Amino acid sequence: MKRLPTLIALVAIVAALAGCATLPSGDSKNNEDKGCGDCAAEVDALKTTVEQMPDVNKVGQFAYNSDTNAGSGPGLRTDIDLAKGDSEATADAVIKAAWESRITPLEQVVVVTTQGGGGAERYAATFYGNDLERYEKEWGPRPVK
Repeated sequence: MKRLPTLIALVAIVAALAGCATLPSGDSKNNEDKGCGDCAAEVDALKTTVEQMPDVNKVGQFAYNSDTNAGSGPGLRTDIDLAKGDSEATADAVIKAAWESRITPLEQVVVVTTQGGGGAERYAATFYGNDLERYEKEWGPRPVK
């Protein structure tokens, strides 16, 4: 009688551990990227891209959180002071640049813009669900999964 519960528990443990196995480098199923850790180089490259955008006066906070257990998921947040121009167009350009970056995992991008000491405007994008499909149609697949 004790064998059946023990066998079931053993099968459950083996099945759980089987999911932890990794494939050798280069043989990854579906070419999925395992992430870039804190993505320091990738985040710095994206920040440089944003700083060079025509209407950007100054980039303030530029923070990446890779924590997949965070309430909002792994994401990027930036505060941008604009010299001039359209806040929404600049935020869209930042979101697109994040989409095209190699930062992964990345589920959310938040861009907060200010202009000339005026009020702040917040723009957010999520890279999953229906939004993911929309961005894939508009910009093509992300360079990393």
